[in-house]
Amino acid sequence: MVHDDVVADAGTFSAGVSKDSDMIRKAHAFVLSCQNEDGGFGQVVTALSDPELTAYDVLGLAQIDGYSPELQNAVEYLRSVQEDDGSYISATPVEI
Repeated sequence: MVHDDVVADAGTFSAGVSKDSDMIRKAHAFVLSCQNEDGGFGQVVTALSDPELTAYDVLGLAQIDGYSPELQNAVEYLRSVQEDDGSYISATPVEI
């Protein structure tokens, strides 16, 4: 899963791994290569964008890059799919 790389990156920061480490840079490049045309991210590389998973990626990308065009595209995707009441509808299956 794409967003697992971003979540793992966040954990490595807590353990003291530098954002500039080769491991983080490779994971970051992989995640960015998985960004869909609409700015969002899906559950796997070929999946349609999902707001829940995109939100995870936004959090991780913000820790790595701060502001970037890719991050802005992901935020714009989230804005575009937000419901009128402020909620999101996720296509991610519920795992029990």
